[in-house]
Amino acid sequence: MPEMQALPCGFETLEPFVSTWALPTMQDRNARRVAMPMDQIRAFYDAIAPHMEPLLDRFSALSVDHAMSPAEEKLFYLGQAFMEVAMAVEYFGEPDVPDGFDRARWQIVKG
Repeated sequence: MPEMQALPCGFETLEPFVSTWALPTMQDRNARRVAMPMDQIRAFYDAIAPHMEPLLDRFSALSVDHAMSPAEEKLFYLGQAFMEVAMAVEYFGEPDVPDGFDRARWQIVKG
């Protein structure tokens, strides 16, 4: 039986990042960013940045009722993780917000 591809065609080079960064919730992605060393955050950022335009084009073309395949779902989560780490790379230069509000005090609840 052939092994299922982790990501859609055209995004295969991002597969090494799936197990670390393709996380389903904002809380998970935020915790991962804060726990990772900056060099690993930068490596992920540098790898995915060139893919963001095609990634956004791919998801912009889908209808809101489109049922994502497992591969599409992982790609979607990687795109969200990119947005989570972008500020750390582009502005802060460190995993957490310098002089920021203690993130442990934030409680995300489903309404």
